[in-house]
Amino acid sequence: MVRNPLHNFCHYVIGNAGCVNDEFTLLKINKKHFSCLHYESVARTVFAGRYTSFYLGLHGGKPFISLRLSYGPKWKSDFYIGWRERGNFGIKFLPLTKNSLVVWENLPYEDAE
Repeated sequence: MVRNPLHNFCHYVIGNAGCVNDEFTLLKINKKHFSCLHYESVARTVFAGRYTSFYLGLHGGKPFISLRLSYGPKWKSDFYIGWRERGNFGIKFLPLTKNSLVVWENLPYEDAE
């Protein structure tokens, strides 16, 4: 049984999983916050917020872009491509998905207050 034939390729060949990556934010926009040209020594950002948000940055010097669109409290769309905060390369495209309120309410995103 093959779990994911590209796992090692995305994590270790083109990625640097297992390393601590820094984060340089080129542009981060969400409902309550806007920032640009900001450096963090430890990468943490995949989406810039719980609700509609946009993020463009560098994780460990490698590009990453994400977009989340919220359609009210129950529906959202997620997209990202690039090297994630953990160092692995990833692509995600969910055109429309229902929010799981149990997980949704416990997310530590800064635009949740």
